[in-house]
Amino acid sequence: MNSVKKYLLIQRTYAEDEDDVEHYYIESSESYMDFKPNEKMIMSINQDRLETKCNGEQVIIGLNLKKQEFENLLRILETKFNERVTIRRL
Repeated sequence: MNSVKKYLLIQRTYAEDEDDVEHYYIESSESYMDFKPNEKMIMSINQDRLETKCNGEQVIIGLNLKKQEFENLLRILETKFNERVTIRRL
């Protein structure tokens, strides 16, 4: 919050009991997106750029990731968010 640097936050909360639902939250200093729990998101990504569309809003976020950082991000997105996020490499 109140960051002077650009950021990308991708967060998933897990249901604590059978009445709860999982929540997905994606926020960027470039745009605030309201990612609905049943919405599928397609992300186009490389080490320098992430593109996605959410609620009709096209979001392009500049990245500056080292190779290992990029591979870690892909691994997390593909394993932890695989039900909601489809990854396309740019």
